[in-house]
Amino acid sequence: MPAPAAVTVESPVAPPFHLSYALAYFRRFPAAFVEQADECSYTRALDAATAMRVEAAGTEDAPALRIHVWRGDSLAPAPGDVAAAVDMARRAFAADDPLPPPPRDPVLAELAARWPGLRPARFPDPFECLCWAILGQQITVAFAARLKRTLLQRYGHRGPGGLPLFPGPADLVAADPSELAAAQFSRQKIRYLLAVAAQPPDWAAIAHLPTEEAVAALTALPGVGRWTAEYVLMRSLGFRDVIPAADAGLKRAVGTAYGLGRRASEAEVRERAAAWPGFAAYAAFHWWYALQQGLYR
Repeated sequence: MPAPAAVTVESPVAPPFHLSYALAYFRRFPAAFVEQADECSYTRALDAATAMRVEAAGTEDAPALRIHVWRGDSLAPAPGDVAAAVDMARRAFAADDPLPPPPRDPVLAELAARWPGLRPARFPDPFECLCWAILGQQITVAFAARLKRTLLQRYGHRGPGGLPLFPGPADLVAADPSELAAAQFSRQKIRYLLAVAAQPPDWAAIAHLPTEEAVAALTALPGVGRWTAEYVLMRSLGFRDVIPAADAGLKRAVGTAYGLGRRASEAEVRERAAAWPGFAAYAAFHWWYALQQGLYR
């Protein structure tokens, strides 16, 4: 719970917006270790000294995020801490990215009507997102989640109340490769993780690049292919015209939703997404959400 010296602010969000959808996603997302989500709130540490909790506020026509910010000691959070918490909350819930109208596609229109106000739930930390994407390459989600938990437990830190903090580049670059190997990290994953930790991307610069240039900047990193780059651009940096079309879940969802009787190919996912300028990333998240909710079997 927030300390007595907590600061609470409300940050408006353009409608439509429903925090409950994102909270439901985080509760079921197997890699959600640094955030704690329940039916009403989202809690995470910002750093070793500061934490926040986010709740829904406002009305249907004028929604907002209510953000509680506190420190682990008895001091009140500084204005900079509060501003950082508001920024992190807004990035996590795509609050600065108003929901575009769906394209003239009956499948996407039905999903948008089913969950009005659904926006992508994002990783506020792009380095964490990149590490997760690397871990998820060519293994099951459950195994990747186990590897991520290992990184968190062995190299991460703790914030107020013991809230976990994902390790930063400086933490991972000092990791012992033999220790990672003993924890069942493959040689390739060890090499890729240590390489991106040693030379982390300039995230601020990448965020302002055109989509294809941003993809090129990330795929220049060791172990980062197009799927990984597109996943990070979509799930952390908020690129709209990008879709990780090689994703197995997306191929299954598209194949089911459009009655193909099989998984769609990567080319088929890209072909459909090309007709959705400004909506491709939203479509991907709607399909992932539909899979998570059991809509597609």
